[in-house]
Amino acid sequence: MRRVPMTLPVALVPVLEVAPWQFSERERPPGPAREHRQAWHDYFVACLRDAGMTGVEPIQPGSFFVRAPALLHHPLLAHLVRGCLTESGIPGFPDGDGSQEETPDERVAALDGGYALFSDATLVLEPGCCGDLGNLAEWEGALAARAPEANIWIGHPQLQAQFGPASLVLRQGWDDPPAPDYLVETELPIAWLADAIAGARSSFATFAAGLLAVVGEIVLDRALARAVRDALIRYPGAGA
Repeated sequence: MRRVPMTLPVALVPVLEVAPWQFSERERPPGPAREHRQAWHDYFVACLRDAGMTGVEPIQPGSFFVRAPALLHHPLLAHLVRGCLTESGIPGFPDGDGSQEETPDERVAALDGGYALFSDATLVLEPGCCGDLGNLAEWEGALAARAPEANIWIGHPQLQAQFGPASLVLRQGWDDPPAPDYLVETELPIAWLADAIAGARSSFATFAAGLLAVVGEIVLDRALARAVRDALIRYPGAGA
């Protein structure tokens, strides 16, 4: 496991996952992205370009995560939203199996993503698979509890946290030990994490408001559009 030092500024950035192979039939590069970052970055950009989605950059070469606020005025966000509405039964998206769940929260898939931890513009930790923007509540809950041993759900595998009197250690988890040596461990003051979470909350609120406008162009009923937006981000008290 790699030990990564943290320096200011520390940021927790809302990100969305973009699977490039869903946009093109190009052959995938060989090997894992963490070992062939430039090849996978070129593949990412080329796949999106094939679908007419230019100007989209991941948070680092080899990553499939994109800063969520950067997509607010990009057609890719509407594309991702439409994907989450597939077979949901929402008007314009026919129910594929005939089920009749009562609320959008039960019918609409969340946008894949979460929060990426940066230290002085360097990416330290990414979300895992199956994470979403509602995971901000996990970060907030861990900070509020400050338990000596805690897990923070950021997708598979979840993040391990150890809180001390003034600092905490964050360690990438692994479902099946032994953990591979490319995983990351870092330590930072609790005050730094608190500031990063506050910044994430502000960025999230801006994104949530912009996302409502995007959803409103797809789901014309205003009340339903708000419910769909809330289902997409899975965060209680999303606000405006």
